[in-house]
Amino acid sequence: MAAALAATHRQYVKEFVDADLAYLWDENEVALLYQYNFGQNYRTMRRFAALGDTSVEVRLAFQTDLGLDPTAAAPAGAANRAAVASLVSSWELSKDYIQRESQLRAESKVLGIKTHSNVAERQAMKRAVETILGKLPPKETPHPDYLATKLEEVEQDELMALTFDMVAHAEEQEVNELISNLDATGRVQVSRSKAKGKLPVKSEEFRMKIKIEAHVWLMLAAKCRNKVWLQGLTVSDWSRFTDFILGDKVRRMQIPMPDKKAKKGAPKGDGRGAGAKSQLALLDRAKTAATTRLKFVNVTLDGTPICYAFNGEAGCQTDGCARAHVCKVIGCLSPDHGKTGHEGYKPKGTGKGQAFQ
Repeated sequence: MAAALAATHRQYVKEFVDADLAYLWDENEVALLYQYNFGQNYRTMRRFAALGDTSVEVRLAFQTDLGLDPTAAAPAGAANRAAVASLVSSWELSKDYIQRESQLRAESKVLGIKTHSNVAERQAMKRAVETILGKLPPKETPHPDYLATKLEEVEQDELMALTFDMVAHAEEQEVNELISNLDATGRVQVSRSKAKGKLPVKSEEFRMKIKIEAHVWLMLAAKCRNKVWLQGLTVSDWSRFTDFILGDKVRRMQIPMPDKKAKKGAPKGDGRGAGAKSQLALLDRAKTAATTRLKFVNVTLDGTPICYAFNGEAGCQTDGCARAHVCKVIGCLSPDHGKTGHEGYKPKGTGKGQAFQ
């Protein structure tokens, strides 16, 4: 019974209390019951920091709201005083964080530079995601600068689409050098230039970029729980997007390619009369060439070698063959037949319509 009640309290704190405030309570060893009780009315660090002006007022509020009597007989009195001390310590730290954050935001707005998130804020967002997905390795953890950029966009409700070379993980060295320049008022500004990362080339690199982006938005959802359009996000949303991009609808979609000779000899008419008839003839010839001039690949989309014997006349006779048994024709990769069974295939030396290896 107690375990089920504790699980209910923890689930409530995870869903409704901001990640940075929950992280602060955990760091100061605030009991889960008190986190749940205070989370009913104080769900953001800014509201929790405004609980009182002095530590005396805050201590009295904790004792009154939670029924913590420091003068009670031992051992209840000592436990109550320790609980109040943990809550007061959390309040003092939250007040310092809010003051420092407000100061940094004001300076960033005046100087026109990006606001960077502090370590405690990043750790709080990361811990909120790790409670759902488990431990995040460094290559799946977003870079602090990229996370700060997206956090500022969310807080200002000005989202921007960035290229994949801007999506960086924690192990990438994003900052390259410092650059100084003068602003409109004549003051010297020092900014950091960014060394862009690599664009994804393989499918696994694309999956990793999307996974980092998913973790960024899950962290932002844990931080900004008041944003309605961030509520209900799960990692499966990005998984479905990745499968769609790498599936038959986008990457593996078959696109007919016209013959180069047909393109080179295409007439430049207006689409009517004799020119139109010539164009139709060239298109028919291009379609015919597309079915007879076949090209092949040696590996699948995920890099698995394709079995040569399976694509031969006799087929593969090896039990437990580790190679992929798919058609090696570009754009096909069908497991139902090899290249010899592909429509339009002609072996070498059969004349004009031979296939090219």
